[in-house]
Amino acid sequence: MSVDGADQSGVYKGFTIKFTSTGFTTTNGGAVWPASGTWTFTDATAAVIKRDDGLPINVEVTDTTLKQTLTWTKTTLAGGRTSSVKGQNVFTFTR
Repeated sequence: MSVDGADQSGVYKGFTIKFTSTGFTTTNGGAVWPASGTWTFTDATAAVIKRDDGLPINVEVTDTTLKQTLTWTKTTLAGGRTSSVKGQNVFTFTR
């Protein structure tokens, strides 16, 4: 996981996300990824999803990776740096 190109993997240690056809659940997603919610594709290309909070997330999928890129505009929340990191957040998951 990176923010504005800097490795921030430690901020989201143990982060997992599971998707269903219209929803998601997470573990250790901090403020950037709520514990659960819904999502939809923004168009037929399936390159961007929009969460129920309105946040668009660019999605790139290969046989072995899922890369999600989002811009988090909120400042750090209570609990310090481990709650959120402002900037372009890139989450890359591998099988």
